[in-house]
Amino acid sequence: MARNEQSHEDLMVEATAFPNRVEIQLDSLREPIVIGFKRSGGMSIYFGEDPVYQFDELHSLRRVYLEGHPYRSSGTTLTKLTRSRSPEQTVLLNEDLSDAECRRVMDEMINRLIFLRDALESGQRKILRLVSADSEQEFETRIVSFIDNIIQFRKLSAALK
Repeated sequence: MARNEQSHEDLMVEATAFPNRVEIQLDSLREPIVIGFKRSGGMSIYFGEDPVYQFDELHSLRRVYLEGHPYRSSGTTLTKLTRSRSPEQTVLLNEDLSDAECRRVMDEMINRLIFLRDALESGQRKILRLVSADSEQEFETRIVSFIDNIIQFRKLSAALK
């Protein structure tokens, strides 16, 4: 995962990995949210510079950027990735989160997604920029549907544990 070094304006202009993307300002947030869909059907959500959530086309969480650290999905947990740099090399250190830490990250993610979905459904947002053949309403419907599927996927995963 990129270290999220681009600004949101750059994401909107240059994010060829997201042929369909939108920049949204929610009434209750200072920074805009950028949401993009990859050609494969996966979706990424940038809540400002941090956090960032990336999902595949099956609504599974793939990567997270949270509190300045990248994470990747690793089976039923998340793995924190830390770069250790020396003059000779850079090594990527992996640290699996404990069950409690993973639950905290996932609960925060679900709460943010529900907050976003509710804001979109209630119209408490302003579309700043849209790059898509879809209308604003069609794009919002697509986002809300994807979020609902993520939430259902999480509930099903939790029930199976």
